[in-house]
Amino acid sequence: MKNRHTPCTECRKQRRKCIQISPDQPCLRCQKLDKICARPENCALDPNNEVECLNQEVNELNQAIQRMEHELKTLGIKSPLYIKNNTMTLPRSTIENLFYNWKIKINNGYFTIDTGIKYISDLLPHYTSIEYLSPMTSYSSSSSEDSWSDGGSILIRFKSQEYGGFYGLTGKMLTKWIKKRMLGQQALLINHIPCGSRMLLDRLVDIYFNCHNLYCGWLHESSFRKRYSQLKEPLDDLICASLCCYVCATPCDHLDFNAYQRRDMCDYFYLKAKEKLVDQFDEPDKRLENVIAINMLFSYMHMTLKLIEYDTYVTMGYQICLDLRSEYEAAKVQTGIDYALFARHFSVAYCLRITLDCVVNKPITRQPIPFPVMNTLPDELEETKDFIRVMTWVNHLYEEPFVDMLVEQIHLILIGSTCTISFETVARMDQFLLDFGKNIPSEWRLCDNVFDEAKCRKALDQTTNPVAIHAFLHFAVLIVILYVTILQPVSVNDENDLLLQHIQRNALEKSLKMSRLLLYGVQRLFKLKTLSPCHVKLTSMIIMLYLVDPIVLQCSSPIKSSVLEAQKMFQKCLDIICNIRGIQREDTPPQLLAEKKDIKDFIHNGSVDIDYYDRFPDPWCALLHDVSQFFIR
Repeated sequence: MKNRHTPCTECRKQRRKCIQISPDQPCLRCQKLDKICARPENCALDPNNEVECLNQEVNELNQAIQRMEHELKTLGIKSPLYIKNNTMTLPRSTIENLFYNWKIKINNGYFTIDTGIKYISDLLPHYTSIEYLSPMTSYSSSSSEDSWSDGGSILIRFKSQEYGGFYGLTGKMLTKWIKKRMLGQQALLINHIPCGSRMLLDRLVDIYFNCHNLYCGWLHESSFRKRYSQLKEPLDDLICASLCCYVCATPCDHLDFNAYQRRDMCDYFYLKAKEKLVDQFDEPDKRLENVIAINMLFSYMHMTLKLIEYDTYVTMGYQICLDLRSEYEAAKVQTGIDYALFARHFSVAYCLRITLDCVVNKPITRQPIPFPVMNTLPDELEETKDFIRVMTWVNHLYEEPFVDMLVEQIHLILIGSTCTISFETVARMDQFLLDFGKNIPSEWRLCDNVFDEAKCRKALDQTTNPVAIHAFLHFAVLIVILYVTILQPVSVNDENDLLLQHIQRNALEKSLKMSRLLLYGVQRLFKLKTLSPCHVKLTSMIIMLYLVDPIVLQCSSPIKSSVLEAQKMFQKCLDIICNIRGIQREDTPPQLLAEKKDIKDFIHNGSVDIDYYDRFPDPWCALLHDVSQFFIR
């Protein structure tokens, strides 16, 4: 009879596999996490007890659901609105509209109805019908009714090409390649490094704090260095391994390794970080550490196109952030090093979450408004404090109700779907952005009229304040994204054609104008003498990642002259990205064959060989190079 192994108390509590090499030694998980490996005495493992407990929990949950359904039914019958709605007759034409484009199938004796409705915006045309049919109508209030557009409001639908922006396009490619082969021979990496491992780690830590952390504040330097100096094996520490992976995957003039050496180092440090993250992802006292590490891994996961795998980590990290926010709010704590780092990484985690929502084609994660308050720490450098203040202002910008209302619609366009926006919202867009631009803090405001391209260029030329340019670029990113969302209105009848043409011309004009200003602002950063080249590269790379999506959408415009301008800007973006990432032309030889004419073939007909791209030091850059041929040829 096979002997059953009784897990230790810690592994049993966390429901983790307990691996013990010998009875007189702690299990491997407790060793890695430096925990006391206690074992229950005279405790025979009885799996039946655990199954009974789970069955009891399921029964209790079923009973709770039944009680809730009973309460809802009772309250609904008592409501005057129930009596009113129960006597109403819905017009037949309205009922027929519900069946528009619905597909009914019978599979194994079950009826399946495909409505094509995936997002809330898809329900807007059927609002009247839904209000009539909904069992929750009795709980509507006047305030909730006011949150919808007025009954007389004109709803306009906007579309994009099938693949949306570049991240939506990338997601459609990566779904063919979810399970990636693990790289081999990682143990040989250290032989490729021209110095001892501890010397290399010390150097990477110095590079991070001198070139990167100065402008983002992801780590508290003195606290980290104190802990780092006490580590016997630094790569057994999750944040240290993630930091090293981040530095090797992020452009920096002080990292004097070629592209292939950096890629090898990234792979090695990532595997170390992943192993540690798997061990401690459910440890309550390691939650903030896990979030920081997950955010730091973005540069590597993005570079290597492991975005499907990374989606799992980001989902975990963002949920941890929500849990931590609830705990901080309950404790009414908004001070201290841990809270400051949490607030910064909360914003980063949300940005990563909505980016990956595009890649994996998920409904967008709604903004967690209000964002936690970002604080600066007394011993941080002034440069760090300035940029933290800018990011606080950017959060306030996205918390604006007008912007928050449009977040879901922006997402739909970026993934290649159709969105619905009221005419009143479109009409308010220009004035809202003008007003908000005038309210930018005076020390950062470059120009009162952000749509005056000549004045903005002149202001960019005259300023020597990198913080002001930083704020301007982030504001311009939001503007260009808003206008590419309404770039292609869908005509419903001839009466609205003139109106839609005006909307399209205005959106195209302003999106192209802001794209030009973003490129000009990035070029201006490169000319500033007050900034380190590493920070210029980092900021420019972030802006380029934001700008690629809108320019891809501009390339699908029906106006040929605008397409030509967008193609030229796309080429400029590509040149800047390759220059920043240190990728030479020979590092990204094109895979495309001469007979490939359509990007749809590239996506859908098995033309995308992700294993092929993985052989390059920067797979994302190589893929971008190939995809660009469809837009700039």
